[in-house]
Amino acid sequence: MSRRLGVDTNDNKFPFDFPKDVAARLRALDHLRYGSIVFAYRKLELVRPAELPFDVTVPDYHRGPAAFKSAMLKLADLLESAQPTKP
Repeated sequence: MSRRLGVDTNDNKFPFDFPKDVAARLRALDHLRYGSIVFAYRKLELVRPAELPFDVTVPDYHRGPAAFKSAMLKLADLLESAQPTKP
């Protein structure tokens, strides 16, 4: 992600170091990392689809990377399933 944002991988950067739109996306990702769907949607100024819960349980990465990754994949599937379909 840092390379995509043009940041040296040895640098420390924070969301507020980037333009407002990029910072909002980074903060939304951070909210999703903790399972907070509602705050991610708010940060992006999007309307949360009614079929999505406000939040989901995401285990802490440091307590078990495999469980964290599994939860994130399930969250990604959940978010994808709530996207409007094209006719």
